Amino acid sequence: MKALFSKWYDKKIDATGLALFRIFYFLVFFCEIVQMFYFKELIFDKIPFVDPYEINFTWAFYAWFVCIWCLILGLKTRTMAIVNYAFTLVFISTMTTYEYHVFYTYTTVNFFCLVLPVSKRFSLDRLLLKLKYSNTKFEYEPPATTTILSYTIPILVAVAFVYTDSMLYKITSDFWMSGLGVWYPSAFPQVSITSSSGLGGGLVNNYYLAKFFGYLTVTFETVFIFTFWFRRFRAPLLIIGMGLHLGIMFTFPIPWFALAVAATYILLIPVAWYRKMGNLVAKRSAPLLVVYYDEECPLCIRTKIVVSHFDILKTIEFKGVQSNRKNEAIAAIALEELLDSIYSVTAKGKLQCGLDTYVQILFKMKYTFLLALLLKLPGVYHLAQKVYQYVAANRNVARCTEDSCGYIAPPVIANPDEIKLLQSLTIRDVRVYGITVGIGVLVFLQLGISYTSGAAGIAMEKIGFSETTVGKLFRATSAKFNLTAKPLLGLTHHPVFMDSHFSNYVQIVSVIYQSGSGEEVRLPIIDERGSPDYYIYGANWVKWTFRVNGPDGINGKELRKGIKDFTAFWAHKNNIGTENATFKIEVKLIDMPTSFEVDFTDKQRKKPWNTLGQAKWENNKFDIVFKEEYHYLFSKLY
Repeated sequence: MKALFSKWYDKKIDATGLALFRIFYFLVFFCEIVQMFYFKELIFDKIPFVDPYEINFTWAFYAWFVCIWCLILGLKTRTMAIVNYAFTLVFISTMTTYEYHVFYTYTTVNFFCLVLPVSKRFSLDRLLLKLKYSNTKFEYEPPATTTILSYTIPILVAVAFVYTDSMLYKITSDFWMSGLGVWYPSAFPQVSITSSSGLGGGLVNNYYLAKFFGYLTVTFETVFIFTFWFRRFRAPLLIIGMGLHLGIMFTFPIPWFALAVAATYILLIPVAWYRKMGNLVAKRSAPLLVVYYDEECPLCIRTKIVVSHFDILKTIEFKGVQSNRKNEAIAAIALEELLDSIYSVTAKGKLQCGLDTYVQILFKMKYTFLLALLLKLPGVYHLAQKVYQYVAANRNVARCTEDSCGYIAPPVIANPDEIKLLQSLTIRDVRVYGITVGIGVLVFLQLGISYTSGAAGIAMEKIGFSETTVGKLFRATSAKFNLTAKPLLGLTHHPVFMDSHFSNYVQIVSVIYQSGSGEEVRLPIIDERGSPDYYIYGANWVKWTFRVNGPDGINGKELRKGIKDFTAFWAHKNNIGTENATFKIEVKLIDMPTSFEVDFTDKQRKKPWNTLGQAKWENNKFDIVFKEEYHYLFSKLY
């Protein structure tokens, strides 16, 4: 194993994919945390707004937002990764009733970001390194490659482990093994957001497509861990995996789950694709803008480095005034004037100077055109002109030439892998040892956890091993592994959409506010059709759909607590308060799907609503009464 990891460690590839993964993953993660922030009183208060939690988390979330954006931009990446992981441990991995499946992915990925070199491309950290180690005679270009293990290991743990454990459960499921594993969950109106006219509805209403995607999912999860290592399989795995998870986004109200896993799939994009895209950009016949700068001016050199760093599409070309003095575009301008300001020439030959050059740079880089438009606004332009003139007049005009300062070699960072700790031990050796041991531990932990997952656990019971002394010890150890690895590393069981999640799930519960004037407003939890509304997506969807409400009969205690929390939260967000508010609780009784049926979901959505009970808030005190005729729906009364 050490020899294999040593070989993979020495194989260096472009870090572009790792950087794109960092950017897109943390953008999705930011959306998840913004949702958590909006619903923080619902999630963390004992009773939302009525009995607040003792700690005010507002400023902690503000700090977290800053941390995530630093990671998106690649600023102080290592430090911010540590802070982000600490927030993850506090707010995500320890959550219980609002926990849902993507939380494990977040925990795993945020842990790996502690050690992955995700800032080697498209980062402010890289820019700072360029500025630190460059001068007028030398421009430092930081390394932009990483070991292939930086791509492989996160996919192994965050995706392959998940799929393998999930497959162990799926092969024990009747509806998954009959090919209806994709269709069956989406058939429940309270679970799905599909409609017969939408993309998801069109797929699940076609018997052959439904079966195809059902079997494809099980097959894909089974073979993934054996195939993703090989370059020839990565493109098809990428397409299928992305397609399945984007399909989840159109079918269930868990967009951050779908997009977070899709972002992780960026690590599967073949590096050769980035090289080809880079070659296409490099083949442009001419730049869109040529900028002339003073080659002996430290500030001008820094400006060139900064602009070039952000010029992703390579639309700007820099030429030194001293080396290109006779260029026709600037030949008519006095040298003193050229050195006093920054000049540019467009592809059509238009000459620009000073602030107008920077405006042109922002336009030509394309993705910054909004900033260019902002600078062109009256008032803003004149203020920016004043700032530019002040900086130009007060910059250091002492130029670095051979006579004035000569050339000082910058103290460029040495390759840390080559540093010797002992005569025959380098940093590289330590890293390879660490990776080998670390992956060994992760595999051992996941195997221990999956020992009791689905088919593996059933097999141990059937052969009688589970009842032996050793078998009981293994089960106890598996439980302890899960208890420890789940909050720290995101390693756990993955029984996704199993039969038990939908067993006898024949009721949909909705809540309606009744004003004193007789007006009724349905809370945005479950809509008129019986499907999730805009309050119910992500963690809230899991909370309401499988914990507040749920299969095998309503748990009255959980339903009471859920209605109390959601009504209190909604009331305060809508300036109603809980001093005097009345809510009607409605129930829609639906059929259980037994086999594939076209338009089954829409038929259930047309079922009538019935009054299940009434909830009241009076002087911040909550009470709820359910009609006796529906007590049969409850597995446990409140």
